[in-house]
Amino acid sequence: MNEEQQSSLLVRILSAAFFIILTLGAFTWFSISITGLISQFHIESQVVEFDKGSMYMLGCGLGLLLLTIGGVMQGMFGLELTPKKQSLFSRGIVVSLVLMVFFPQLTHYAVDKYVQKHRYSICNDLSYRWLLYTKIYYTKSRVACNELVKEKEIIG
Repeated sequence: MNEEQQSSLLVRILSAAFFIILTLGAFTWFSISITGLISQFHIESQVVEFDKGSMYMLGCGLGLLLLTIGGVMQGMFGLELTPKKQSLFSRGIVVSLVLMVFFPQLTHYAVDKYVQKHRYSICNDLSYRWLLYTKIYYTKSRVACNELVKEKEIIG
């Protein structure tokens, strides 16, 4: 006999809340970053900050959203997923993984082409990389880069 022990209601609610918070966090981080990037280009700012690490959050947020929905359907409501729904969830997870891998690269390529076209240059003194997390500062002039470096030294 194969009887599964059901988790307590508190554990199921806390698990769902945890995944909802992670999902909202990923989408919020991505939204704030992409909105900031677009607005910096729109106003032709002297300094453009490109947070490549946040571009991974689009695929991550989608994957977390699907896991959350599936978890709530099965864990909270006890619904069994039909083969059609399982297929949709599987495809969605694959799409989120593809987005997570390729979207940051495509975005970086597009941003790099745009800044070259509009004569920005990388401010190497501030740009950094840690594992997959990359933050690149583009400036219109070396003077703007030097001012930004001084400002960051004062703050940091």
